[in-house]
Amino acid sequence: RDASRLTSHIPSGVYHLATQGETSWHGLASEIFKQASQRQVTLSITPENIYGITTAQYPTPAQRPLNSRLALSKLERALGITLPTWQSQLALTLQEHLEHY
Repeated sequence: RDASRLTSHIPSGVYHLATQGETSWHGLASEIFKQASQRQVTLSITPENIYGITTAQYPTPAQRPLNSRLALSKLERALGITLPTWQSQLALTLQEHLEHY
């Protein structure tokens, strides 16, 4: 019920929900290690030891899209919000993990 009240004024359609920004698997892995290091987590690997590869270098039967970024502006306009960055949400997730594990 609360969700329907929040969204009742929004036109129907397809909306993408994700965090702001874009990255690769390499960028995500590097950022995880960077943020962990900033929190004095002892690691045997550093972001400099993580190497990216291209999709062509990772053969798989499934054909991968060259661009799979989602457009968030329609949802942000409809709700009058700005979605957070993936880096900020990673920081929250990492902090929660460190507090509980």
